[in-house]
Amino acid sequence: MDKSIVTYSRSATIDLSRICSALCAYCDYPVNNLDQNQFELTIPYSTIKLCAQAKKAGVKEVIFQAGERPDNFAAVRARLDLWGFSSYIEYVYTVCELVFLEGLLPSINIGYISKDEMQIIRRMSSALYMMIDCADERILQEYSPRKTLQSRVDTIAYAGAGKVPVTTGLLVGLGESERSRREALEIIKALHAEYGNIQNVILRPYEPSNNGRFTVKDKLKKTELLRVVELARRILPHDVPITVPGVAEENILSFINAGVRDIGAYDIVEEKRRGLDYSKDLKQLEKDLKKKGLGLQRRLPIFSKYIVENWYSRKLAQVLDRYKALLKNSADVDLEDIDDSFAEEIAAAAARRRPAARRARAKRSAAKIFKKKR
Repeated sequence: MDKSIVTYSRSATIDLSRICSALCAYCDYPVNNLDQNQFELTIPYSTIKLCAQAKKAGVKEVIFQAGERPDNFAAVRARLDLWGFSSYIEYVYTVCELVFLEGLLPSINIGYISKDEMQIIRRMSSALYMMIDCADERILQEYSPRKTLQSRVDTIAYAGAGKVPVTTGLLVGLGESERSRREALEIIKALHAEYGNIQNVILRPYEPSNNGRFTVKDKLKKTELLRVVELARRILPHDVPITVPGVAEENILSFINAGVRDIGAYDIVEEKRRGLDYSKDLKQLEKDLKKKGLGLQRRLPIFSKYIVENWYSRKLAQVLDRYKALLKNSADVDLEDIDDSFAEEIAAAAARRRPAARRARAKRSAAKIFKKKR
């Protein structure tokens, strides 16, 4: 890991479903599970328009996110059956494949995945997001009883066994104890020691929820988050980058000075929703870093180390093998310099994966889904 380089990703996030089996009190992502009208899934082919916008913005990563196991609800299973999917994981695989065929790399943030399901998902997802969130038993038992710490650890372990790189991390500022922070970081350290699949650890400052079910006494201060960064540096292996989201911190330079070398995803969907200009922010950050002798590089959802070590499926190899060759020839590969060749390779791979007959079948299937939805 080059300590003189700060990395980030340009992403587009797609919500597959906001129905959630866990309903952690500190999270306001899920919709009301009692409202049957909210039991929706993203129509697979509706993602294509966003893919076009994403590519135009220089995005390489599409993050599919969902609540915890929406398929636990009969209404969701009925929708999957209506669309011809035998399982929720088959549906997730399909939307990932569609994104890949449009020239982007999918990653997923959908909660618990079983060992068998991981073997399916790994073929088409370049990386997995699974936050530990917290190891404080008091908080977990009272506010997150349905999403256990063990289920999160198991998912990361299954990913490791399947050679899937994982982005994990902590929510900082839930009112957790210092001891529980250490325990959470030690858990991550142990998982990496056994499987080697922790590609980065996010230290995300908690943003108070608006659902009225969870409150914190004091808002997290920057000095406290900096202390957690220092704690993570002492506990985690040196080859695991610490990520503090640049979009969540106005003064990200303070954290870079403290050793942070990844600033997470700058998402075009969130950028548009909030009326921001991340490109302008990143250009200014690049200038500021240059004064400190540091560089700023855009990365893929799968970190370079795991590309070089071949932690990806044969299907994703159609794109990533070329990038691996570039990495092996140079320790300093910037995506900005290889966009054209990368785009050509991914387009060629998509063409090989999508024969005319398959396109025709897909169009008929999509038309059927849209008709039923109307």
